[in-house]
Amino acid sequence: MPLVVRDLLDMSELEGIRLLAGASGLERPVRNVNVMEAPDISRWLHGGELVLTSAYLARENPEQLLSLVNDLNAAGAAALGVKLGRFIGQLPEQVKDTADKIGLAILEIPIQLAFTDVITPILSRIINEQAGDIRFSEMVLRSFSDLLVEGGGIDQVLYNLQLFSREDVAFFSLPSRERYCSAKNEAFREDVFGLALRELQDKYLCRKIQSGDNVYGYLFLNSAPGEQKQDRQLQTAAQHAATALMLLVQRDIASREVEYRYRNEFVQDLILNNVKHERDLTRRAHRFGWDLSGWVRAIVVQIDPEKRRPDGSETPYAQLEERRQMVSSIAVEGIRRVYSKMPYSTMSDAIVFLDFSPEPPSRHIGREDLLKIQEQIAKRTEATVTIATGRFKESAFLAHESYTEAKKALEIVRSLKCGNHIIDWDELGIFSFIAPICNTPDAKNFCEEQLQPLIQHDKEHNSDLLITLEAVIKSNWQLKQAADDLSIHYNTLRYRYDKIRELLRADLNDSDKRLSLGIAFKMYRMNIFDENHRK
Repeated sequence: MPLVVRDLLDMSELEGIRLLAGASGLERPVRNVNVMEAPDISRWLHGGELVLTSAYLARENPEQLLSLVNDLNAAGAAALGVKLGRFIGQLPEQVKDTADKIGLAILEIPIQLAFTDVITPILSRIINEQAGDIRFSEMVLRSFSDLLVEGGGIDQVLYNLQLFSREDVAFFSLPSRERYCSAKNEAFREDVFGLALRELQDKYLCRKIQSGDNVYGYLFLNSAPGEQKQDRQLQTAAQHAATALMLLVQRDIASREVEYRYRNEFVQDLILNNVKHERDLTRRAHRFGWDLSGWVRAIVVQIDPEKRRPDGSETPYAQLEERRQMVSSIAVEGIRRVYSKMPYSTMSDAIVFLDFSPEPPSRHIGREDLLKIQEQIAKRTEATVTIATGRFKESAFLAHESYTEAKKALEIVRSLKCGNHIIDWDELGIFSFIAPICNTPDAKNFCEEQLQPLIQHDKEHNSDLLITLEAVIKSNWQLKQAADDLSIHYNTLRYRYDKIRELLRADLNDSDKRLSLGIAFKMYRMNIFDENHRK
């Protein structure tokens, strides 16, 4: 522990020293001793000095000590030691009050003690402690160096730090978004793995691990953010641990870049049906520690198109790329919290996960997990995502089929002008039937036959017949409900309905006609209709 002012009162070599004022400053560290008989001594201080004076300069006006006390406090001095009885008999009350107020301890030095009798034991103690700090630093450095040479990882570094510092510690790696903890306190451990990074920074003492402009992560201690740690051994251990963590993260980044390329290539081969042999599948999966046996389904997390800014400008590319990386990191982090070994691949605007399970519908990732990921992305970035899942397939060799379904589900949601959704292929209903044929000439002709009169009328007369028909279909052909949904009077809707029936020359009570219009309208909303026909 560093030498503080309070310790001076207990040193046997300094018998007779007593506190005159400034008791709240007794915990200030003492790093040096200086003798002052010049009025501008504060200019030459570096902080942490015990300043000794005989008060010669204040012999005619003891009140001059008031400005000295303020100057010493501003310079970061540890304390003021005054000899009373030779040049001044007592300390003025105003000086005492000021020392109490600012927390600068004033000590009375016994008249029989020479200044060298005070300086020598204090400096000896400081030097001995500094030598001990150096020995401790060398021991810690050697420990962390040996650990790195022997191939130790982040968990071992944190365990070492916990032993040296006697504090619960944790680390958040920015490149991998992984969390590590060495702690006895379960509440701290739960927070480390349960809270978002920003929440951890707000709750616990945090040290940024960085080199230049590159930030590699954050080291956390189980203490409040505003709490000051004066323990030099803790600071020394934390400094060496920070260096070790930085080296490990840099090593991990290099390893991950290689792994990233091979992992992406493997998963993309699976979803594009480029893996044909069992031996190839097993060998490549073993490299990443993946179990690809059983059933599989694809989960695609795709960033929604950016909304145009109010001023019409586009977001700079660098900002979009940063957002894409953040979305990817949050999605991977969310999945790994549930199942750490799920295969995934990152693409330009999407992340594809392959959820393997012994048999469906058993699954590692449920809808609630996907909702949490979606909420975190919306909360921590300016982006929204749409998440689509394909059906379970019998083996990894059919992963491409599930991926194709998930992609088509995304396309359908996009075509309906929707975003920020979670959609499963099995939930699409008739849309999954329409999707394979929606781009055929027959589908286009069918839509034109059913809807063209309304589209043409809306275009020529600036009317809302198509919107009205959509509301009627959505309300299951209940006209009153459709009027309420459109916030118009029932008679207005009834007039439009009669106009629709007149233009279509159809009996809208006929179930077959209603079915045809419903299907045509779904195709219309899926953007298969020529844009020239749009209103």
